[in-house]
Amino acid sequence: MVVQKGEKNKVEKTEKNQKINNAKTRWEEADTIIKKMKDPNFPEKDKEHYLEKARDLYNIAITDVQNTPAPEKKQSELFSKRANVFMRLGQYQNAITDLWAAIRHDTGNSQYYSQ
Repeated sequence: MVVQKGEKNKVEKTEKNQKINNAKTRWEEADTIIKKMKDPNFPEKDKEHYLEKARDLYNIAITDVQNTPAPEKKQSELFSKRANVFMRLGQYQNAITDLWAAIRHDTGNSQYYSQ
């Protein structure tokens, strides 16, 4: 079967949009976890497990938005959020790496320089 050029572009665009939508679902799940953890009654013993789960969800979201037309600022925000999780897990070198990635995607956001 021969695929027309216009059809191929349409399929590629659909795949990229699907990746962006999947990423959005993952980062929203991670954001929900982080919000729940702000509750003072959240069990201390569960924090590391949930931070790791949030980190994994941000990993998937970042992978999905790379090489798509997702806005640079959204990519930057995802790297920043994952950096915060890395800091809370004590993985400081990973946090620094992600903050540099956030800066690279959104050089004008001074927030990333002070985290």
